[in-house]
Amino acid sequence: MLFIQVDDDDKHLVENAFEEASIYAGIPDDLVEVAKGATVISTFIDVPFDAETLKKLPALKLLCTRSVGYDHIDLEYCSTHGITVCHVPDYGSHVIAEHVFALLLARVRHIYEADQKVESGHFDYHDLRGISLKGKTIGIAGTGKIGRQVARIAHGFDMRIIATDHCRTVSLEEDFGVVYVPLKTLLSESDILTLHFPATPHTHHLLNADAFSS
Repeated sequence: MLFIQVDDDDKHLVENAFEEASIYAGIPDDLVEVAKGATVISTFIDVPFDAETLKKLPALKLLCTRSVGYDHIDLEYCSTHGITVCHVPDYGSHVIAEHVFALLLARVRHIYEADQKVESGHFDYHDLRGISLKGKTIGIAGTGKIGRQVARIAHGFDMRIIATDHCRTVSLEEDFGVVYVPLKTLLSESDILTLHFPATPHTHHLLNADAFSS
């Protein structure tokens, strides 16, 4: 039995592709009840699979999460009970990087504030003068898949790019002039800081009051 949890908008697409599957739109109130007997479950990051839940799904053999993250799944339980876990190592990293710059440009160009003034009917250009990204230093904390895409876009804006990570990506240095520096240097020299480390015990509260005060 195949159980698939999807968004309401995508339900018809999945129904056409998997006619014999049990398809549930939204987040199940009682996962065990709707997925009982399933040998394969396809889900997303908003549905937790802790040990107590997994114990009640004895037929489960394959658990697929359509997400990069998998911290909603008890991997230790799955490993000891023969449940294979699959995730999506990368999807849409360029989209996230583009969104970084959408937010960045909105902030440095005061897009939101300008829109509010227009909507109010009392537009005034004062206090709306933004800054140029050209020549500014962007600090990229974490040069994984998303961080590398951010560096590529920053290079297009003619920015100075510095980065910190436990492992250098040589192609970033060669292609985009990225300079790897310690975290302390990154925080002291960056005009703009973008964080792309995974959430782990090691990175928890990495950027705290002590980091910015040093």
